[in-house]
Amino acid sequence: IQHVTEVFEQVDVATAAFAQASGLRCPEGCGKCCENPFNIAATPAELAPVAQFLIQTEQAETFLARVAQDTSGACVFYEPHPDSQGKGRCGMYQHRPLVCRLFGFAATRDKHARPRLAACTIHRQTQPDLVAIAEANVASGRLTAPIFSDALASVAALSPYPLEMNDALGVALQRALWRASLSDSDE
Repeated sequence: IQHVTEVFEQVDVATAAFAQASGLRCPEGCGKCCENPFNIAATPAELAPVAQFLIQTEQAETFLARVAQDTSGACVFYEPHPDSQGKGRCGMYQHRPLVCRLFGFAATRDKHARPRLAACTIHRQTQPDLVAIAEANVASGRLTAPIFSDALASVAALSPYPLEMNDALGVALQRALWRASLSDSDE
């Protein structure tokens, strides 16, 4: 868990620096990326810190049941605003996986290994001028954005196979609960 937490801290510093330098910001209360109908991937290693937190706060069994019952594919941590689609918040923001930490403030590499900003749709709609400037600056090397694949590679040795977010959480919770039961039986 310590290695993953260190990677999270490095990514948070890099995305904050990118946001500061580019001027890009998520609109207040925006949760549109969390409402994405596509299966967002994460690894069980990335979700180990939140699994440990859920055990410490005695919520692990509740979330394990939620994951098992979920058929929507929506992240079980997302708390949509009751009156406004596209608005909401992450109930486990501090423990969110890499894709959530990077989304909107990171780049991918093109076929020539050049960085390309992976701006979110909301940024493109609400801040088109800033996105265009950031894209040009990232492409030219004047602005450095964290690279998705680099960040993901830093945890791949711990958990090389990404799963759908809730499935990865389920695996992380099962592993953490198993470890906790072993340490309980040692006492």
